[in-house]
Amino acid sequence: MKRSFQLTALPALLVCAAAVLVTSCDKTGNQNQDGEVLNLPKVVITAGEAGETQISFTIKPENATEVRYLVTESSEILPDAASIMSDGEEADPTVSKEYVVDGLEPSTPYIVLAAARNADGLTSLVSKAEMTTGVHVPVLPSVTLSNVTVDGNTASFTYTLSNAETSFWLCLPSSEPAPDAQGIFSAGEELPADASSQIEIENLSYETEYVLYAAAQNVDGYSEVASALFATSEAPVVAPEVGDFYYSDGTWSSSASSPDPKKSVIGIVFKTGAASDDLSDYSKAGIGEVKGFVVSLTNALHIEEAWYGTKEVTSFDWTIMDPTDAGTSQSEDDFSGYYNTLKIKDFAESSYSGLTYDNLRAAYVAVNHMPEGLAEGSAAAPAGTTGWFFPSAGQMKELFTAASAVTASLEKVQGDSLAGDYWSSSTAADSVRVYSYCIHYDGATVTVEALSQYRVWMVRPMLAF
Repeated sequence: MKRSFQLTALPALLVCAAAVLVTSCDKTGNQNQDGEVLNLPKVVITAGEAGETQISFTIKPENATEVRYLVTESSEILPDAASIMSDGEEADPTVSKEYVVDGLEPSTPYIVLAAARNADGLTSLVSKAEMTTGVHVPVLPSVTLSNVTVDGNTASFTYTLSNAETSFWLCLPSSEPAPDAQGIFSAGEELPADASSQIEIENLSYETEYVLYAAAQNVDGYSEVASALFATSEAPVVAPEVGDFYYSDGTWSSSASSPDPKKSVIGIVFKTGAASDDLSDYSKAGIGEVKGFVVSLTNALHIEEAWYGTKEVTSFDWTIMDPTDAGTSQSEDDFSGYYNTLKIKDFAESSYSGLTYDNLRAAYVAVNHMPEGLAEGSAAAPAGTTGWFFPSAGQMKELFTAASAVTASLEKVQGDSLAGDYWSSSTAADSVRVYSYCIHYDGATVTVEALSQYRVWMVRPMLAF
């Protein structure tokens, strides 16, 4: 009886198991164990357009409270849904919407991945779409210069930029070679990315033609060089003052400021305007009205050849010939240095076939003075001046009267001190001998002596302008 029960019971158990199996098989994939319908989240990606560095796509969510997406190169390991929901960009879970991702590499295959999660915490399967960015088309930048205006020695300009990451400008005299784009970037100044501002170029030389250059650059290369030609205005006429710096181009500037670094200082103004006691005819030098007188930065210098090489001579005989009355002024107070110099040159021409170092030395080194620091081939003195001359006794005395202002300027340009013993072009003749005036200055006191022309003293060249 016992075995029979067990056998009877087994079919009953099998029937029950079959019933459970049937019930389970009758459920759909969106039902739980209790037969309740599950609203599983879902997301669909539709590829849009692909540009050179960007792609667009549409994400359509269903049954989602949170949606996220990632864009990755197809060569990389693809993340799972959990990683996308953790690290991805947030998308709108309520509506179908287009998204744009920029900053991608050209000609590169990408995969767009998305996943969704619902209110029950269920996560969807990963949706993906494959897209490839477009081929890179090089686009060179461009720069345009405009509205170049000039005010005295200052110029200004505006500009426009296109497809430029950086841009530079450079201004050069038109006499200099035109630079290429790399040269502009190397030597020029950077233009602001905001092209709304006006750029000023200051401290240009007056009456000079310039060319303004500009170039731009981006990842694809340099732009063509833009250029604009302009010229600065005439220099304003400002009356010179004692102590002013006098330049090799015939201009001057106030000693209240530092000398113009673009110019060469050749002397210091020690007197302004014409002098009343002056026999000189400045029209011979093309000067209509004398604006002032300039003393050289340094004493006269002569290089002599010796058996051991060369030596610098800084003190000179008035003459190495017979004592000479060349018809120069015989006053220790007049301003006739230019007049005296012409007289000495005429005398040397008629007596020695010309002024040389081997006859009237003091006058020769004054007339042939060459300022230091001038470019090779430069004129020793500017056009429109007398050129360097042998100063008179009165001019040397006037120089020492203005010594305070002149010395202050000389010190700024490392000029020679004024203190010393100097020849003048003025003579003092009597019935027996011919003398010339020597002026002694110790930094405070001035004394004048008529001495033998064979004595050896310094010479300080001057010019009138």
